[in-house]
Amino acid sequence: MSAQLAVVIGGHGYLGRLISDGLDAAGWQVQVVSRTGDTRHGRPSIALPALRDLVTRQPAVTIVSLLAGDRHDEPRVLREVVAMLPAAVRVRFVHASSCSVYGAAGGVCREDAPVQPINPYAVAKAAAETVAVGAFGEHLILRIATVHGHDQAGEKKQSVHRLLWQAAGGTVQLYGARAWRPFIERRQAAQVVVSAVCRPELSGVLNIAQDHATFGAVAGYAAGLFGAAVQHLERADGRDYQVDTAAAQAQGLLRPQTGAGLWESMRAYAKAVVDRNPATASGR
Repeated sequence: MSAQLAVVIGGHGYLGRLISDGLDAAGWQVQVVSRTGDTRHGRPSIALPALRDLVTRQPAVTIVSLLAGDRHDEPRVLREVVAMLPAAVRVRFVHASSCSVYGAAGGVCREDAPVQPINPYAVAKAAAETVAVGAFGEHLILRIATVHGHDQAGEKKQSVHRLLWQAAGGTVQLYGARAWRPFIERRQAAQVVVSAVCRPELSGVLNIAQDHATFGAVAGYAAGLFGAAVQHLERADGRDYQVDTAAAQAQGLLRPQTGAGLWESMRAYAKAVVDRNPATASGR
C-alpha cells in the first residue's frame, strides 16, 4: 500500500522543515508547496498552481497549512487552494492558526472564547480559519502559541527572538509589559502538528501552548542574560490573553520535551547568539 500524501503549504519555513521531516519519519509521502517551487534544505517543492494536477491523481489527501498570516496573504492563498481542489478528492485540512486571534480577551481563553483579532497578522489568521471551516468538512484548526527556539531562519522574526537580539545589543525596548501571552518551543509545536496529522479522528479547534508569561517577564529575563537595560515605551499593545490547553492535553498532543521550556529555550538561544557574535558576550 502506498504512503498517504501530505501536502505541506509552507513546508520550507521555521516550523515547516521540522513538520515535513516529522511526517517523513511517520511514513507519509510529503509534498511541500512554496511560493517559488524551489528546493531548500535538500527538499524540493512545487508552486501552488501545480497543486491541482498533483491532488487530481489522489483519492485522498491531507493538506497542512503553515502560512504566516498577512505576510503570506493567507486567506487569499487558502481560497485559491479551495478553488483548485477537485470535488472527487477527499481532503482533510490541518490548519496552523494562532492564539493571537483571541486579541484583547484577557484571562484564560478556551477554544469557544470569542475571536477578536486586533493586529494584521491575527486578522489574517482569523480570516483563514473562516475559509478553512467553510470549505473543508474534515478540518482541524490548531491555535498555536507564540513560537520560540533557536533556528537561524527564525532569527529576529519571532517576538522572543527580537527581545534577545535587542538584549544582545544592550537595550531591550518593551511595550505591553503587563500583557500575557502563551508560548511554545518550535520542536514541540512541530511535534504537535505531526501528531495531529497522524490522528484523522481529530477535528475542530485546539489551543496549543506550553508556557505563559507576561512580556515584561520575558523582556526582563532577556535583559538579564546580557546585562542589558530595559527601555519602557509608551506604545500601546491591546493584546492580552492566556489559553486553556486542557482539550489538547486530553488528546495526548502536548508531551513535554527536555529543554523546551521558555526560560531554558531563551538561555539556549542567547548562547547561540553569543557563539555567532562573541562581542555580545561582554555584558553577560
